[in-house]
Amino acid sequence: MAGGVAGEELLDSVRAALPGLEAEAAESERLRRPTDRAIEILRGTRCLEQLVPRKYGGLELDLDSFLECAMTLGEADASLAWVANFYTEHNWLFCHMPEEFQRELFSQRPCVLAPAAIAGESSVREVDGGFVLDGRWRFGSGAMHAEWVMVGGASRQGDPTSAHFYALPAEQVTIDDVWHTAGLRATGSNDILVEEAFVPTDHAASLVAISAGNGPASKLHAAEVYQSPMVPVLMTAAATPTIGQARAAVRRFREKTAERTRPMSQVAERDRAGVQMRLAESAHETREAELVMRDVIGEVMRLRASASLEQRVRWALGMTRAVHGARRAIHRLADAGGASGQFEHDPLQRAVRDANAAASHIAFDWDARHQGLGGVMLGVAPNTMLF
Repeated sequence: MAGGVAGEELLDSVRAALPGLEAEAAESERLRRPTDRAIEILRGTRCLEQLVPRKYGGLELDLDSFLECAMTLGEADASLAWVANFYTEHNWLFCHMPEEFQRELFSQRPCVLAPAAIAGESSVREVDGGFVLDGRWRFGSGAMHAEWVMVGGASRQGDPTSAHFYALPAEQVTIDDVWHTAGLRATGSNDILVEEAFVPTDHAASLVAISAGNGPASKLHAAEVYQSPMVPVLMTAAATPTIGQARAAVRRFREKTAERTRPMSQVAERDRAGVQMRLAESAHETREAELVMRDVIGEVMRLRASASLEQRVRWALGMTRAVHGARRAIHRLADAGGASGQFEHDPLQRAVRDANAAASHIAFDWDARHQGLGGVMLGVAPNTMLF
């Protein structure tokens, strides 16, 4: 469970940090980015270092640790967990960059605060010694505390094998503050603007190889976590905040309802059959989401890059169903929570909005994921790299 002794110690550290992180949630939402204090608390847990090799000072843990810590962080604040999880995953991505760059990157500390983005309106062209990037990349979660950034794209139109991640120091980009949203408001997922910036070859890594699980890190580092396909790692980062919030919603609803009496009635809320049923349904659906995530990650750790196409597409569908199940659990409790749950100070209204935003991520497209698995089962190849 959670990567052995070191993983359990990290999970204990994350649990101890939850009250402090939860206390920052409202202010983070007001700022539309994590507070500096929240980032400081995160760094103190060492969760951002968990997928970085020991030789760079990291913890070099595996995906089971990442999963458990990510779900736990989600209990405090979905937005903060979203940022933390993607920072963690992006440090794993940096480990697929050329080795000399990794040594430079991790020479000061064993984690880097870095958003990464692929979507946008941008261009990449190959030049002697590297690439020139220009354009706008969207959804740069964690951009407001960026030390480095990664953006992705293909340098040859229509050729997916030319797609790479490109790393740039934060000083080389401009962050455009466009993140005015209903949910995941505190992630600061702003646009990243790059203007004719040169990126040397040793600051780039093949997106296709990383997606397949045979990126450079699989040869540079002995730990099996670096042989994992990228999409399950990415989807773990994005799925777990909602599951964590569902856990917290069940706990808060249970505590609140135990002492609540319906207005103009002598009937205690806890005695109402409908309330009991909603709580039980949501608790069980949240538990189901956790179990699906653990099952998927367990299989990812067993198979890594050797997994078949059908297994990888099934992983993506499993995580998608877990997110939507956790979202339903939150909505069900909000429906039973009464008018008091609509006040801004009540975390349940934020959980609803954050779950809605998380479930809208392209990775959790309900129709596309079901179509993808059904298609593969019938011999039809998927039309996306997100598996």
